[in-house]
Amino acid sequence: MELIHLKQAIYYGSYLAFPFVAYVAYRLKRDSRRRWIGVLLLCSALVFIWARFVEPQIITVEEHRASPGFPARIALISDVHMGLYKGEGFLRRLVERLNALDVEVVLIAGDLIYEPDRPLAELFAPFRNLRHKAYAVRGNHDSEMPGPPVERELREALAAAGVRLIENEALSIGAYTLVGLGDLWAGNDKVEMLKALGASDNVVVLIHNPDLAAKFPPGIADVTLAGHTHGGQIRIPWLYRAAIPTNLPFDRGWHDLPGTRVFVTSGVGEIGLPMRFLVPPVIDVIVLN
Repeated sequence: MELIHLKQAIYYGSYLAFPFVAYVAYRLKRDSRRRWIGVLLLCSALVFIWARFVEPQIITVEEHRASPGFPARIALISDVHMGLYKGEGFLRRLVERLNALDVEVVLIAGDLIYEPDRPLAELFAPFRNLRHKAYAVRGNHDSEMPGPPVERELREALAAAGVRLIENEALSIGAYTLVGLGDLWAGNDKVEMLKALGASDNVVVLIHNPDLAAKFPPGIADVTLAGHTHGGQIRIPWLYRAAIPTNLPFDRGWHDLPGTRVFVTSGVGEIGLPMRFLVPPVIDVIVLN
């Protein structure tokens, strides 16, 4: 069986959890012997239903502050992973939440796709209703690491939806210079372009993999915004760290490196298993002053 078919089987087969819960509850009422086994099975199934069907659909908003010396209000999202597990309905709700925020810009820290099962123009069409300017970088799944070769289609779909893809590019936004860098795993990161900037430029760098920040020349990037980690996605205490695909000890939230201060968002989408546990989808509002 091809991997994509296995993922589809897991995705749709997970709906069997509902009749399983009904059956276990029925057996508990009919048979009191070994009740603890039934209770354990029932609790496990309910946790699975939460992680599979409920938590991945909850969109939270969290505010985080830092003082680099210049003002900004940024909505940061990442790892949307549109495709097999996330569709237009979720993106429409995400856009509605973004539109309700008092921010100046929306930044998307990569990994926009995951096993896309329809034209990308359809998947990303809800971004057309975004009232803020939006900028994005590509992540490893958008750069064939792994993923299908969709660079041109992705660029066209995002442009049609009003999202500007910035890759190894710098532009002025309000009081700061926004720099978008390519993906580390794809070897498309032109970190050397940061050397053309100075400390007075008030630099915010948007990347996908936070490990890339370790390559920055010191003293240039005031704030770096990243994704990639999913916060572990299934955040079982003490175990989730093994699922975070970074070499440096990144998790979620603020991290201080010698060259910059890095904020890592746990993102909104899923890969591998269509589940989230103790780390719901999040829009992070970054308030700088």
